[in-house]
Amino acid sequence: MRLGGVHQEYNLHHDSNPAGATTILREEGMKPIELLVVDNSIGDICLIRQALADEPYPINVRVAADGRRARQMLDAKDMQPDLVILDLNLPMLSGLAVLESTDPYVPVVVFTSLSNPNHRRAAFELGVVDYVEKPSHPTEFVEAVSHIVRQWATASQLA
Repeated sequence: MRLGGVHQEYNLHHDSNPAGATTILREEGMKPIELLVVDNSIGDICLIRQALADEPYPINVRVAADGRRARQMLDAKDMQPDLVILDLNLPMLSGLAVLESTDPYVPVVVFTSLSNPNHRRAAFELGVVDYVEKPSHPTEFVEAVSHIVRQWATASQLA
């Protein structure tokens, strides 16, 4: 991840694979959930990491810190996320611009502090499956992320 000119990878739990994702290992035999988190806030990424550490599902997590990097990752042939958690307030390229070029078959949940009804409407018009405003309290933030991941993990494991 590039923040302040420094490239930094976030190790979210146990095992890093060669593609740059981190895997949170849990129950054997379960297909890992491929998750792309697009957010430029280190604090929010840490809270997302905290939420994912408690999940019972194996999760491969990749992080993009700006819209341009998110678009590059989503355009890559080896990147087929099961779920994208996307903040709209991003540097380089807005979250809405990222949505415009995202494969419509990739489920995207907007997770943002922006509460503007126009942003919400535009996001749904661009195909998001949910729009969740980031809670300001850390405990509620972690619970919201856990809810999002559980909802999509269950669907992913049944597919």
